[in-house]
Amino acid sequence: MMETVERCELCGGEAFTPFLHQRDLLFDRPAPVFQIVRCDRCGLLFNNPRPSREELSRHYPDPYYRHAQLDRLLREHEGIKRPSWRRRVKARLLERFYGYPPARSEGLGLLERVLHGPLLFPLHLYLRLWREPLLIPFRGEGKILDVGCGLGFTLALYREWGWTPFGVELSPVAAQHAREVLGLPVFQGELLDAKFPSAFFDVVLFQHTLEHFLFPSSELREAHRILKDRGLLVVMVPNAGGLDTRLFGRWWVNWDLPRHLFHFTRATASALLAKTGFRVERTVLDPTSTNFVASILYLAKYRMGMPGVPERMLHRVFHPISGLFALLGVAGHMALFCRKA
Repeated sequence: MMETVERCELCGGEAFTPFLHQRDLLFDRPAPVFQIVRCDRCGLLFNNPRPSREELSRHYPDPYYRHAQLDRLLREHEGIKRPSWRRRVKARLLERFYGYPPARSEGLGLLERVLHGPLLFPLHLYLRLWREPLLIPFRGEGKILDVGCGLGFTLALYREWGWTPFGVELSPVAAQHAREVLGLPVFQGELLDAKFPSAFFDVVLFQHTLEHFLFPSSELREAHRILKDRGLLVVMVPNAGGLDTRLFGRWWVNWDLPRHLFHFTRATASALLAKTGFRVERTVLDPTSTNFVASILYLAKYRMGMPGVPERMLHRVFHPISGLFALLGVAGHMALFCRKA
């Protein structure tokens, strides 16, 4: 069942202009076709009409949590179990430049001792500017909440790096995996139903989940309540104002209709955060090519009738371009680092 949105989530406006129509490309469903509108007053993009709360679950079948990215995530998780000089060097980068707890001593080899010395700062610059600019600096006691933690792989990595992890996840399948396979404390249900204590967390993370909520303002207000006064809110969302959207149009992978209910630009995301009591201190654009390449694959498959384009080759070609987009501030993913206003 679809429902009509009468008022804009951001400004309360009641006049909207149709912006884009698209079907569910992720699962290649020919119908129905969904509509994105733009608020005439503030410019917020959102789905209207949209699936009701009861209908939304139908658009998150089990394969949603086990699609192509799962194999990569599994390899990453297995990687944190095996001691390696790369893992130890990264741990020391996090310790020195991001305030993380000291890494476990496992004995430094010659190469690692060299990297731990004069080359550590250049590696930090590479990590900060090109490889992983979205890394979260350590805060307080290290209590971190991942809202919409999915299968739990991100939380498992943060636990490996010294955080005390907590998760909230709507999907029973994903929450069960996070609890039983990874041993993480994950609440299955809505954030508001978890009833965490006030001022409990040092970091609250919305990692590509805020755009999925019917009422993101309510989620952010609850995050404000449970976050410590000096805590950090990190919101990672697709950037609907990026160059990707103009290049790919309706084939941009991050529309992801109907699961993405809201489509934020820097301006509308910052305005929503301000409305719910936060101040954006820093906005970082993601340089990775994953979603840029996924958009190319959508375009090739659905527009040009060319499925089976070699994905690995595309990543090699377009990773530098994605990095350039990030440096120019026009990439398709952004992370907003916020404090309580």
